[in-house]
Amino acid sequence: MDELYSIKGIGFDVDHTLWVNSQAIVDLQRGEIAKGIHERTGMPVLEARERFEALYVSTGSGSGTLMQLGVSPETARNDLRDWLKRADISTVLEQDYVLKEVLYRAREKVDFMWLNTESLADDTNKKLAAMGVDPNIFNLRVYWDQADAQGKYQQLTELPISELRKDTGTIYPNLIRVSGIPAEQLAYVGNSLRDDILPAKNSGLIAIGVGKEAKKDTNNDANIWLPSVHNLGDYFISEGKFIVLEGVSGSGKGTQIRKITDYIHKTDRYNEVFRTRSPSRSVWGRAAKKLNLADRAAGNNPSMHAKEYVELFVGDRKNQQDRIDYNLANGIHVISDRYTPSTVVLQQNEHFSPQEIVKMHKEAGITPADLTIILDLPVQESLRRIDARGDQPGLNETPERLQRAREKYSELPNLLPEYNINIIDASGSPEEVFGRYEHLLEKLLKQNYSP
Repeated sequence: MDELYSIKGIGFDVDHTLWVNSQAIVDLQRGEIAKGIHERTGMPVLEARERFEALYVSTGSGSGTLMQLGVSPETARNDLRDWLKRADISTVLEQDYVLKEVLYRAREKVDFMWLNTESLADDTNKKLAAMGVDPNIFNLRVYWDQADAQGKYQQLTELPISELRKDTGTIYPNLIRVSGIPAEQLAYVGNSLRDDILPAKNSGLIAIGVGKEAKKDTNNDANIWLPSVHNLGDYFISEGKFIVLEGVSGSGKGTQIRKITDYIHKTDRYNEVFRTRSPSRSVWGRAAKKLNLADRAAGNNPSMHAKEYVELFVGDRKNQQDRIDYNLANGIHVISDRYTPSTVVLQQNEHFSPQEIVKMHKEAGITPADLTIILDLPVQESLRRIDARGDQPGLNETPERLQRAREKYSELPNLLPEYNINIIDASGSPEEVFGRYEHLLEKLLKQNYSP
């Protein structure tokens, strides 16, 4: 089902797709259908219902079943539509909060969302209202008797309705033309094999069937089968955001990571956060740590093993990649204490350019951050904080190396534009520091919320 993660447009049928059958709905609809068959053929109402239900199991088509029961092929489809409208299931449909959330998530995720039904506009909108769904969430709404749309999709409403049919597939070339989205990045959700699934699939779309046993081997005509439209929700979770904290030693990265975590949870108590650090506990990360300890013990110049460090850090990040990407794909925010930027800053030298380090990361496919906060601190304040916490200064914690790091950090926005780098004054209290970039977090996280 990975194909769903790459879709840019999705359409929905209404009847038996957006709502799930209940006995009350079945009784209303089948009762009116049976009365209609009686009116057309003279067949007793009870017999008409029994025969309709028995035949429908094998045909899967309401109008096709009516024709087998003696209703004229010329009127069967319109008769069925009129009788279903007469049933008025909006009187028994209820607010569906899960459906609303699925549609909101889908609308956030895709560029284009449409509705296509063989029911009349007023009848459809009564059903949507009963379920609490605003029709305007769809860019395009195609009913049996009319179409309306927003923005550039209004040009589709100028076409004859026959050119916007889902059962014949005439709508799909027009959708592709106007939306500019290729067929393989469009999906259509419906319950009918004949009217929804096959026309969409034959047009190159991803066909999603709902309302049947969700096992592909029960019916291989749909790309995906799901028990209910509700099950689509997990595919439209807004991706998590990847946040990286950087800065010289003593700049307060750990403190700010805790404050960011608290902020994310306060913004929405259902938010989840995965925290990591670079280097990690992987074999590459441990090897880098041991090399650093050996260099410290020997008093080596930090640039002596610059390339070895970069290779180990890149290996460590490749190892972390699956965990980071998995969490992001599942809506979990990821915060890392250091990442690519610190390697670019600390390992570059006259023989090993920052551009080369950036290239190594890109070639390895390392995921860039959605937001990078670089905590900037004067050298003397950095040294004071290192001393205050009782730490032994490391290889990169001499006044000269700290000043050089500050200068190189200031060059990163041009070197790593895709990392959304922001340099923040780290002097003052933790609350003051957090307040200087809180608006950046607010803007980032707003991209994840449903209306």
